[in-house]
Amino acid sequence: MRSLVELVDRLSITPDQNIDQVMVEYYRTNLQSFAEQLTEEHPKRAADQAAIDAHTTMSDGGYFLSVLVFIAQADGILAEIIGVQQPIRDRADEVRRRYGTDQDLLDLLYPLLQLKNSPFAMSAKAREEFSTGDWLNRHQVLHGERSDYGTEMNSLKAFSFLVFVGLHIPAVLPKSANSAFMPES
Repeated sequence: MRSLVELVDRLSITPDQNIDQVMVEYYRTNLQSFAEQLTEEHPKRAADQAAIDAHTTMSDGGYFLSVLVFIAQADGILAEIIGVQQPIRDRADEVRRRYGTDQDLLDLLYPLLQLKNSPFAMSAKAREEFSTGDWLNRHQVLHGERSDYGTEMNSLKAFSFLVFVGLHIPAVLPKSANSAFMPES
């Protein structure tokens, strides 16, 4: 928690154009620790470690593989937690429906609730009206519509999504929700 509080403090004084660099440094520093926590929390997801291994090769090929796996694993974990298979916007709507009266919890889940409005989860129709530029879009990556996503920055962005879904969401959901929506081991 201490490193997260320090990150939030640092981000609050960082100019917008430098935020990506701060996040890259944070995830480079904490990559292995988060990977170990993900393995402990989700032991059946061995692909996470394979993606970490691909990422740490520090090559375009490694990044291409890690981005795909990080996004796919986060998608799978999120579907398990929320109990809604497709699409991401339906998962966010389900969270709002279930926890709409708990504003503190919704605040902690804000990034999830904003996914459907972000370039990451933007629909094909919305992408036509919006130039995604360097944004990482889940659909375009997983379905082969883009082939320019194999960068360290994108790998770390996908990893941060996996960390949020795999570690943060289960930690903040009420324990009864975790047992009700998490699959049995």
